[in-house]
Amino acid sequence: MANTTLQHDGIYHLSEIHRPKVTRAEAVYQHLTQLLLDGKLSEGDELPSEAELARTFEVSKPIVREALRKLEVMSIIKIRHGKPPIVSPIDGKPLQLYLQLALTSMESGLTESIELRRVLECHAASLAALNATPEDFEYLNSLIEELTAHQDNTDKWVELDLAFHHEIARLSGNQLLKFMIEALGKIMGNVMRSLHHRTDLRDPAATIERHRRVYQAIAANDPDAARTEMNNHFDASLPVAHAIAGNGDDTT
Repeated sequence: MANTTLQHDGIYHLSEIHRPKVTRAEAVYQHLTQLLLDGKLSEGDELPSEAELARTFEVSKPIVREALRKLEVMSIIKIRHGKPPIVSPIDGKPLQLYLQLALTSMESGLTESIELRRVLECHAASLAALNATPEDFEYLNSLIEELTAHQDNTDKWVELDLAFHHEIARLSGNQLLKFMIEALGKIMGNVMRSLHHRTDLRDPAATIERHRRVYQAIAANDPDAARTEMNNHFDASLPVAHAIAGNGDDTT
């Protein structure tokens, strides 16, 4: 077996590791990703310069550049002009890209996205009811009041609706749950914008009331009620999703 001694602060030489045959750029990408998984790189750390990475991996700068671009697309690093790349905070952007592709490639993608949100957000609401503080209750209530005031402003309505759901995800205290809900929420924002123009399907007063009931259950520190009210909210959303999908509205 080849020697896997670490080189240059934990970076392996490509020739020292046996992997299935991949392009050199993919190999550089995999090795840098593995450093993150091994805890040798973390949020805020600077990567070596492009030239240093090229020397370490014994590849050309264009190959390093290709690997770094892939890491940036995945929101793993941020490429900076005149400075070394830096490790980005972990968020749901890679999930968002994958889910967006799934939504657009599946005939039932919209309905399945809402069903997945139901599973995740009902659990998030129950956890939020256990974790939220009076200050959190106040913020959730303020979002509902702003929703009420912006019923005819599409962009503001979508922004506030998503903020309400994302805040509940944050209050769950589960980071992975938060990432998944945020990734789905950003995709569903397009659906919500489409719905906002469908006066035959849209009922803002009923939507606000469902949000208020979720908020009240969380404010009462009642996880079972919070789960039930969030589930009721999604019960009302699915028929609308079926109607939008059936009419071929553009939701991507």
